[in-house]
Amino acid sequence: MEIWPTDLDYGILGFEFEHPIRGRIKSKAEDFVVTEVDPNTMRAIPRPPKEMYEHGDGGGLYLGARVWKKNIDHAKMEKLLAKTFKVPTNAISTAGIKDKNAITTQLFTVYQPRKVIDPPLQIIEGMEIDGFARYKERMYPGRMGGNSFDITIRETEGLTQEKLDNFAKFLDNGIINYYGYQRFGGYRPITAEFGRLIVKKDYHGAIDLYLGGKSAGYDEIYREMWRDNHDPDELLMNWDNIPAIEREILIYISKKDDYFGAIRKMPEFLINISKSAFISLLFNNYTSRRGMDMELQRGERIIEEKIPSIVNSRMVENIEVAFPSKRWEVPLNDIWADVFDKFNVDVKKELREFKHNSRMLKLYPVDFEGMVLDDETALVSFQLPSGAYATTVLRELMQVIPVKMV
Repeated sequence: MEIWPTDLDYGILGFEFEHPIRGRIKSKAEDFVVTEVDPNTMRAIPRPPKEMYEHGDGGGLYLGARVWKKNIDHAKMEKLLAKTFKVPTNAISTAGIKDKNAITTQLFTVYQPRKVIDPPLQIIEGMEIDGFARYKERMYPGRMGGNSFDITIRETEGLTQEKLDNFAKFLDNGIINYYGYQRFGGYRPITAEFGRLIVKKDYHGAIDLYLGGKSAGYDEIYREMWRDNHDPDELLMNWDNIPAIEREILIYISKKDDYFGAIRKMPEFLINISKSAFISLLFNNYTSRRGMDMELQRGERIIEEKIPSIVNSRMVENIEVAFPSKRWEVPLNDIWADVFDKFNVDVKKELREFKHNSRMLKLYPVDFEGMVLDDETALVSFQLPSGAYATTVLRELMQVIPVKMV
């Protein structure tokens, strides 16, 4: 049986745009093109910002370059770069994680590479690097000005140029800045719930979910086998092409009834991403309940934000929403209290490890343009700031089940 997640699984509610075009994205990699944006010019960036240079292009500890990839996920990209430069994967830094099923161009830095190569270089088919120079600083999340998107939407319904033009006007007022579907696992959105169980120190529950959480992919038959029997040896024997993490967990718990130890067998980055995804899910649930009303709640403040359009830059009012963190002794307002109740979270005891952070309530896409290519196909282009999701914009325009967008 197919298991398709819905918006509710991501803490997202409702639509505002009245004339959706339906359709699907990512039918092929060429349909989803992402390029990082220079924070100064708001154009596709050829190399890191000039403030990262060390006396021009010499003397820095970091080697910086661009990487172009197609149908390659972020973890694989990092491993390939580390192998190319003969460094550990933690020596590779980027400004953000890009989609796998896409064509993406982004910057990276390598700390003290042990091998020097001549650009441009094709690492493997579907991955190339160029534009080498030395820098004094590493790349880090949020370093760039955002991302530029060129996205083809296929199999639309009732597509007209008027709808696309009206959507561009609709975006002038902003939309709720939801975390996008990719944040939570796409076809198998267990990431946030896995993070919640880790936060609550329910390690048995977390491993049960990781192995047996429902999937919309080929692996559902094996996930169901775990849910039915909880037999690691049976699953190891029957699971064809078992993923490496699942294999290591199953081997461990087949020998020891130690679920905390099994969690420790998982990559640290995956644990951290999952806990962060849980906070993101709390934010989505908070903003779904709150809406875009400009009346401030406790834990919020008004921000004057510049929308750096190439065509027409402008200033807008936005609201900065504080995330739950170790600073909180109690929920800061009634909306947060409802969200914590829903997820059975004690903010004082269980969120102490999280540092203070915040996110803007509204998202203002920059320079949205839509073009009808044929009766059922549209091309849309726009830019978003760092940390924002193209699927958050497209869900309003398309209004389809999430699987058609991941």
